[in-house]
Amino acid sequence: MPEASIEEKILLDLIRTTITDFCEDFVQNPYKCYTEHGQHALFYSRLMNVLPEHQRYISFEGKQVCILQKEYPTASNLEKSKRQHWDIAILIEPVLTSLTTLHDYDHLPLFAGIEFGMNETEEHLEEDIRRLCHKN
Repeated sequence: MPEASIEEKILLDLIRTTITDFCEDFVQNPYKCYTEHGQHALFYSRLMNVLPEHQRYISFEGKQVCILQKEYPTASNLEKSKRQHWDIAILIEPVLTSLTTLHDYDHLPLFAGIEFGMNETEEHLEEDIRRLCHKN
């Protein structure tokens, strides 16, 4: 696996810092959003706000695409009966269509996937970890 570029390391640091800040704020203020979907929206907006403007959008087949996606489909079914979705996904830039098996919007390669598990069981957390670590 090639070593990450400086821009990829910076993006990873922004994601990690935003996750840490978000979690610390949640512990202090757990009622900012009533639902898990509200938490997704709040996190999405925070992450979008820390991204430099030139990194917020990528080009795919001549169209501008937001690097952050909510409820983005997994590339495969990840050994489940149907395809899954990532709560928040960060697309890879640049998009190399040769890396995708289908040239459609919901099969773009990911830089990162983020899952929330509000009021969930340990089994749910283990399943999220399994999916996030899946080779596909």
